[in-house]
Amino acid sequence: MSLLSQEKAKQIQWKLSTPHLSPEAKQPGFFRGNPRKFCLPPECADENLFEGIRKEALQYFAKHKIHWHLSPGDGLPSIHLCSSQVLLVNLLFPFIHDREALKLLFKPVYPDIETILPIEEENQYLAFEWTPPKDLLKEATRGSKTLRRGMANTSIDFAFLYRNQNQQTVMVLGECKYTEPVPKTRISPEDASKRLEPYLSLITQENSPFTIKVEDHLTLFGSDEYYQLFRQQLLAAVIEREYQDRVDRVGLLHLYMPEDHIGNGRSASIETHYQ
Repeated sequence: MSLLSQEKAKQIQWKLSTPHLSPEAKQPGFFRGNPRKFCLPPECADENLFEGIRKEALQYFAKHKIHWHLSPGDGLPSIHLCSSQVLLVNLLFPFIHDREALKLLFKPVYPDIETILPIEEENQYLAFEWTPPKDLLKEATRGSKTLRRGMANTSIDFAFLYRNQNQQTVMVLGECKYTEPVPKTRISPEDASKRLEPYLSLITQENSPFTIKVEDHLTLFGSDEYYQLFRQQLLAAVIEREYQDRVDRVGLLHLYMPEDHIGNGRSASIETHYQ
């Protein structure tokens, strides 16, 4: 049984037994044309967010015009109970104003944390579906004039800043994966080259973190998971260069669900992996 199938079964069990959903939300939701027990009805989509952070999370996404993945519409989160985006918001949004709790959460991964720094505005210590204020990867030139958080360009699932014990400022760019399977399909060399082309001017610079060869095209750009990781790593390198007066180091952090994970519905744990 795949991880996705396992988690669907756990989420269905949670959905039917939890007191945190309305009776209406416990009904199957239509997803891709069919009623699905692991989905909420569209009119109950907001209940996919934990009630303690629901209102503020919706306001945050609306304020920053952030795209909800697989949204049923009207600025609502996905109705799918295995949504990685929803999982991440439920997991981390409670920490958005609590720098001490956030420090304790990430201390095992970053033991040099001295203090969490504000990001985006005062008294906010996490940013979701983050894009830099400048179009550092030149992605907005492809079809639109501005970056859209959460859609059609490199958006970071979550980001935070901290000062370490050496008084350096470190930026963490985070990615969350829940049940997404690794795609088995690969795109053609021609399409892989087209993916590479917009980033050529950045990766050929002297301080680029990549040395790209023609034979690398299918490895880095022929599969979505490597293509995404490449863009995140490139963004980290460009941030270090463009904001060297404010940021000393940028790292990537991946949250993922291990294949051998055993959990119970919404209480499932998340394993951290540092890249």
